[in-house]
Amino acid sequence: TFRESKDMADDRGMLYAGDFTAATAFSGKDNKFATDILFLNGNRVTYIDRVQACNEQRCLEHRTNQPYDRVVEVKAGIATKLKIAVGSTVEIRFIPSR
Repeated sequence: TFRESKDMADDRGMLYAGDFTAATAFSGKDNKFATDILFLNGNRVTYIDRVQACNEQRCLEHRTNQPYDRVVEVKAGIATKLKIAVGSTVEIRFIPSR
């Protein structure tokens, strides 16, 4: 699974969708590698942060005050590599699982 992997392919990610509140936080707990976390409102990026892998009991929490309805977690550095920035529009394509 994602949390057990030691790496992530450049064209893969995790999508989180739901009813998020200002208290909703994301962390790198139990991740084996760093990720970029993109907060999206529709398909527009409202905030980006780097999440470090963490195997401690308490890990740094990442949240934003910007409006968002989805979060995408991708391999660290992909946002920069693809020149994704706050204000960018992204397209999410669902691919069959392996």
